[in-house]
Amino acid sequence: MLFRSGWVTSLRRQRVGWRLQLAGGGALEAEWVVLCAGLGNAALLEDRALPEPLALEPVLGQAFELELDPADSPADDLWPGAVQWRGMNLIARPSAGAATWRLWLGATLEPGQHAAPEALQALRTLGGEAPEWLLRARQRRVWQGLRARPVGQPAPLLRELDDGLLLAGGHYRNGVLLAPATAGWV
Repeated sequence: MLFRSGWVTSLRRQRVGWRLQLAGGGALEAEWVVLCAGLGNAALLEDRALPEPLALEPVLGQAFELELDPADSPADDLWPGAVQWRGMNLIARPSAGAATWRLWLGATLEPGQHAAPEALQALRTLGGEAPEWLLRARQRRVWQGLRARPVGQPAPLLRELDDGLLLAGGHYRNGVLLAPATAGWV
């Protein structure tokens, strides 16, 4: 397996497989390509005839990584997995052997491409309804970014577009939760 970081500027079908042109020069050839480039998927596919057009729109998301106080950390077998409440996800990230738990709190859906501080604060406090143990959690990191939401189509977009060309994208708000199932499909 080859892992290489860089921007792909074009994707071209070959007699066998695919050729990916890279922004800094050079190219890669592969029998199979899995497109999971978020909003960049549409640009890579714009020259291809698709059964349905690939329409994606940007949706801003924000998330926290929080660390619970040791007294607030649940027993490993008591956490139900991912908890979704009013469009916000709380995902446990237990650390093997550690006394504290980490959580991801996220999945805001905001219009536009710039984060609103009040939306981030509302997320952190679950709109003023967060339990005390969550409010006591230490903030370790904050993430903000644009995600790709399919327009007029259900998410995620999991399709075989051509021989050896798969599309796995458009998860927009549940990518962390759907990653194992997406990987299984691929």
